[in-house]
Amino acid sequence: VFMESDNPALFSPSLQTRVLTYAYLWSQNAWFLLCPSLLCYDWSMGSIPLVESVTDWRNLSTCCFATAVALLVHRALFHSAYSYHTGLGGGGNLIELEPEAEGPTTATTTTTAARRIRRRREGERRDTKTPALLQARVPLATSTAVRATSGRCLTLFAVALAAITFLPASNVLVPVGFVLAERVLYLPSMGHCLLVSVGLQAVDQCLSPPP
Repeated sequence: VFMESDNPALFSPSLQTRVLTYAYLWSQNAWFLLCPSLLCYDWSMGSIPLVESVTDWRNLSTCCFATAVALLVHRALFHSAYSYHTGLGGGGNLIELEPEAEGPTTATTTTTAARRIRRRREGERRDTKTPALLQARVPLATSTAVRATSGRCLTLFAVALAAITFLPASNVLVPVGFVLAERVLYLPSMGHCLLVSVGLQAVDQCLSPPP
């Protein structure tokens, strides 16, 4: 049996107050993982006032937290973790050919054909100097694609690990007898550490020169 001082939002008659307060507490737990500078052994007894209005400035923290989670999930599902490019031209540049218009004249056809031959020869001169480059690009592209896929899976796994392990203490499944408790962040911190490692690896990939 919980007392009102243990979890004031649980005893609030307003659904809006309970939702806004719990959402704010989720963002506070995420902030503790990022910057654990303000900790307390007991957050009960009204140490954190209820969020009773949508105009409360603390809702900005909730919005930032929700936006960050949405961006992480979107990037993991719909965006490559690492960018890469391959091609048949020298230096990994693709040889682009201009499309022909319908019903071309003889002069236009001759000019387009000459342009194609010239670009093809330029690409052959660059690549035939080191034929091994063509064979090396395929495994390079494959390994880069594998890294991109593993990066997306790792991001999803980290978000799921942090969310699932925090769910029992989130007041969503069952009510809990505390407002905030740093002890419930031990398991979610593993997902947080994975996200930090993925982010650092992505920054390293962006700053490193292409092979």
